[in-house]
Order: sequence, then C-alpha cells, then structure tokens
Amino acid sequence: MNKKSIVIEGNFVEAYLYFDHLWLISAHGETWAFDISLYLSESDPSTFEVARAVFANNDQLAPGQQFFSYDHLGQPTRDYLDTGDLHITSAELEQYSVIFDTRISARSVMDMRCYYGRAFVATENQVIQLRVLNRADLDHVGRGFRANGQLGGWKVHEARCLQFRCGFGALNISCGDDGGLYSTGASSDDVNWRPAFKSFAGKSTASEYIAERLVSVGGDLKVDLFHSLMKARGSASPEEMLGEEEKAEKELIGLERDQGDEVDAIYKSMDEIAGDKEWQPRRVFFSKSKIWLCGPKGQLASVNVAERSQWINPTASTRMPGLDSTVLRISTSGAGLLAELDESAVLYADRRWQTIFDGAVYSVRGYPQSKRYTKMITAVGEDRAQLTFVA
Repeated sequence: MNKKSIVIEGNFVEAYLYFDHLWLISAHGETWAFDISLYLSESDPSTFEVARAVFANNDQLAPGQQFFSYDHLGQPTRDYLDTGDLHITSAELEQYSVIFDTRISARSVMDMRCYYGRAFVATENQVIQLRVLNRADLDHVGRGFRANGQLGGWKVHEARCLQFRCGFGALNISCGDDGGLYSTGASSDDVNWRPAFKSFAGKSTASEYIAERLVSVGGDLKVDLFHSLMKARGSASPEEMLGEEEKAEKELIGLERDQGDEVDAIYKSMDEIAGDKEWQPRRVFFSKSKIWLCGPKGQLASVNVAERSQWINPTASTRMPGLDSTVLRISTSGAGLLAELDESAVLYADRRWQTIFDGAVYSVRGYPQSKRYTKMITAVGEDRAQLTFVA
C-alpha cells in the first residue's frame, strides 16, 4: 500500500472533502473550511501541481483511467508519495481556513454529509442543515478570518440520526428505533430547500443505495429492501457539482418495500453464512455491491447483490481475513474496504488489512463516487484529523 497523509493538529469531530476544501466540525461546534490547494501552493511551490492532484484532484493522476492503481502513476507522483507525510499545526490550519461560528451544540456528532451545496450534520438529538460555500464565495470571506451567519444552521429533524445516505437527488436518514426516513429534491438549486421527510421503515440503523435499490438494516441481522421509484433527472447539475456528486440520470420520487423473492434470496445467502458453526454473524453492514456480515471477533463474509451497477441473484462469497477485533463500522473507499475498530481504522489493500489511522476514531470515510477524491480517505481522532491518499 502506497499512501501519503496530511495530518492536521486540533480537536475536531467530523471531516468531509467537498468543493476543493476539507470541511471540519470542531469540538466547539465551529465549521472550518480548510483550503487544501492554497496550503499546498504556498508550503512548497515546487511540488504544487503533483500535490494538488494527489490531495484535491485525483482525476488528473491517471487520465483516461476510471479505476487506477499505483502502477498507473507517473514517476513525479511516485517520488512525491515517498517524501513522507505533511503535518499542519493549529496556527497553519487557521491561516488557511475560513472559520464559521455555526454553534453546533452537541455532545456528539454522529455523521456528516455534503450534497449539492448543502451539508447535513447529525447529532445525538437532531439533524442540522448548513450551506456549503464554493471557492468563489469563500474567497470573498478571506482565509484566516472568522465569519458568522453565511452557512445558516437550520434544524430540519429532531431525532438521533445514526447515518446519512444521499443518492438520486434524495437524502436518507437512519434514526434507529425512530425509523428510516427520506426526502426527495435534495439536488434542488432552490436555496430555501429543506427536507420534507417521509418514512420508509419503522427501524433503520443504516442504509445504502445498491443498483438503484435501497437496502436498510432493520435489526441485528434484519435486512429490508426497497425498490426506488424514479423519474428522469431534470436540469443539469452546475459545473462546480460535476466532480462532487453521483452521475445518475434519474431522480428518486418514492420508495416501495419489496416483500417478494429478492428478499428471500438475500436471506437464503445469509443463512448459508450464518449456518457455519465456526462463528455466528452478529451485525450487518453495506457497501455499494455487497451485504456484509460480521462476527463477534471481526470475522467478515459478504453476500454479493450487484455487479456493474446491476442487481444480481444474491450469492454468498468467500470470507475475508478476520480482524480479531470488534468491528464498529464497515464502509467503502476507492482504495478498498474500510473498517472502523475500537482503537484504529484499517483498509483492506493488497489482500490484507492495513492500518490507515492509528488510534480511536470519531469518523472515517472514503469517497468512491467522487471524481476528485476517489483515492482519498478522511479520518478524525481525539487530537487530529487526517487526509490520506492511497494508491
């Protein structure tokens, strides 16, 4: 595994890459917009072009390659990856950031998602919607300054939200025993748009869009499946959105629960795994093509349900190497499968699990659908945030 990180000193609870900036939520409820490109250009002008491609424009690293590896990278990029990590002090972070007094009051932040110029932040008791400014708007404020009001801060739902999922112009929230809800129209260019949630499940702890279907965790090993009712997407996305959002040509207009053979086929494959006496699955996670079953000691196996964005007959797959640790969450990245453990975050690369963040994490995520950040992983721990490129 070849990687290089920007390590940021400070007390943050969430991080999300969007609009050429790293958006951070501080422990004090402020929202920071760290200008990655400006920092790279001034810290070492001699490596700026390569560094910007690595940390902010992955689509420039291997032109013509939708999926690329280390072997596709040019020698200047390989040399840059060998020069070690970059470390940013709190003073440097403030110098290259715009800091917004969003006053997010929460004991904990559960999740964050940026989508079509909006940020959604989940706390232990509410969902907050913010604006996300693009580079031109942020340039008017100026780096190194504090600002008030520009991002708004609207409470759009009162419940403990565990996870967001965005896709097909919709926002989904999983609120545990308070249910799973969705709102269409999240790709609207109306600055006054707010979600109008409808229920899709009485209980949901996580959800994912897989091949135009929504799958949801309705209990420890309960999987609910929903067919997506779609219409053709309306107006084209603004140019600045093209590197950020999915390239779907459809918009969600509703969800319809599947009660038939497809759900039975999923459970049949899950039963093949659960019937093995060596270990019993305890939890379910999703990726973009698989349903993952996790055992009490980090054992992992999956049910394949999609290939090339098409739903297939579910089949149980070969197991992956165990983690010998409690798995808190499984997610995907353009560099491989991510697992959040008690004291680290690990990435499955080169056919083995490798540490991507050492220490307990508040948040870790990849950006497999992003054009700019395909190979990026962000992670946040108690005393630092980390932005890592992996090839």
